[in-house]
Amino acid sequence: MAEFLTGKSTFLRSLELEDIDDFHRWFADRDVVRYSMSTWQMPVSKLEVAEWLERTIRDKRTLTLGLVERERNCLIGYAGISGISGINHVGEYFILIGDTVC
Repeated sequence: MAEFLTGKSTFLRSLELEDIDDFHRWFADRDVVRYSMSTWQMPVSKLEVAEWLERTIRDKRTLTLGLVERERNCLIGYAGISGISGINHVGEYFILIGDTVC
């Protein structure tokens, strides 16, 4: 697991299919998804989250990275840029913090 961008207490890394349990738990938590896009406003199965995660990892128009708490080495969220345009080089930034204590 290579660190993409490092900080003192956190770092960004590529998402992995093994992250499914964290995402499923976060997306099932109404407090975590309260202000997120409508995709996660309704309960979703672990299979649906797994399919989403696979698509997200393969998506060439989106840079999506896991946010890891360094001391415990646990995934606490994800962030990235979606809808990246190859023409004018713009995209939309997003972030979700799923765990405040890992």
